[in-house]
Amino acid sequence: MLVVPALEPDIAQALAQALALARGKPPIQDVQLVEAEDALQGYAWYDDLPVIRDIAFRIERDGVVHRYEDGICLPADLACGLVDRITLDLMVGDTARKDAAGSVHSIEIPALVCRNGGWDIDEAIILAVRGGDITPDRLGRMIYATLFCCAEDCDCDSWDTQARSFERDARQRATHVLLGEDAATLEAINMSAWDNLRWLIPLDRKIVIHAERGAITVDFLPD
Repeated sequence: MLVVPALEPDIAQALAQALALARGKPPIQDVQLVEAEDALQGYAWYDDLPVIRDIAFRIERDGVVHRYEDGICLPADLACGLVDRITLDLMVGDTARKDAAGSVHSIEIPALVCRNGGWDIDEAIILAVRGGDITPDRLGRMIYATLFCCAEDCDCDSWDTQARSFERDARQRATHVLLGEDAATLEAINMSAWDNLRWLIPLDRKIVIHAERGAITVDFLPD
């Protein structure tokens, strides 16, 4: 077992990503992650378990390295987008005892969603490695898992409505980060059409839509 302390959502999501990539390699080969339990401290069997002591991230962009961890925010002028490398540095103690030896293990990850001290999607810094193996769908789910909080708008609408709206925003933001503004705009239009128009199309017919600001024309495609 490997004891995991309480983590902020952005760090926990990145750790899960790193562990999936490094599965089978030290220090997590054939281990079961378990949440820290203060009530068990003092029992020898618990104190002898290996424990995650610290998690930090190194973000490299254009030759500059930024550090991110719990309690440290990224510079406000660090824009969302692609970076050269994101490395998670995992410090693991051999046991939970204060005098126990430890080791640092570095794992490269393809993306990082930084809360940066807040919960607003517009204030979060969303980063992905250039050429990394992550899709807009996967990054969108990371953004959702890290930032969505229904309590922020609990007086506005139902949980389901809030969740769907946030999922769309997260998917569009992820597409923008990975593929650019044009792709994000098309993705937003596609999601809106999927949500609002598809049920209007007859089962055995196809339509074509020509749209611009101020004018939309719709026609059936010939059989």
